[in-house]
Amino acid sequence: MALTYQLIEVDPQQVAANPDNPRHVDEKVPSFIELRDSIAAAGVRVPIAVRQIGKGKRPFELLAGTRRLAAAVAAKMTPIPALDYGEIDDDVAFEITFLENLKRLDLTAIEAGRAVSTLLGRFNDDMAVVAARIGQTAHWVATHAQIDRGLSAEWKQAAQTNERFIPWSAAHWIEIARLAPAVQAQALKHFCGSAWYGAGR
Repeated sequence: MALTYQLIEVDPQQVAANPDNPRHVDEKVPSFIELRDSIAAAGVRVPIAVRQIGKGKRPFELLAGTRRLAAAVAAKMTPIPALDYGEIDDDVAFEITFLENLKRLDLTAIEAGRAVSTLLGRFNDDMAVVAARIGQTAHWVATHAQIDRGLSAEWKQAAQTNERFIPWSAAHWIEIARLAPAVQAQALKHFCGSAWYGAGR
């Protein structure tokens, strides 16, 4: 049966975060500030996607549009447009969230790795199945899974908070993820402690 939805308007404060969403929002980066200012001036132009999860202060759960929702909250914009998928089950919600996010051009290699690891967990680590579901090669899936599983927690934190790592691609991150934990720790001190060492190098 095909999914159906309706276009509604919601108060951003009534939308609960999705715990399975791989995206991380850093409200200090220029791209987020630009989005916030754009929404403050012209509103949310692309609807977020939600499902109904019951009554209460937050009757909706976010499926797609993490940055748009956060920017709307920061801009104190309400209401905003949303595609309401109704009371869909967890598996369908999961598919919408991950397929939408994995198609985003601005999804980082770290975020893609987190999404891939979650998908692999749901599909018994079957690289071929996950690759088919998201329209990528098995090599792409394996690379991003290794990034998520191999990087230390400290490196993942730095990737989210240190602007020098914004230009880094999966090719950069896989090299770090392949290092032993002790070597990763040394490398992190080198990159974050050397002001002259650019991320491009």
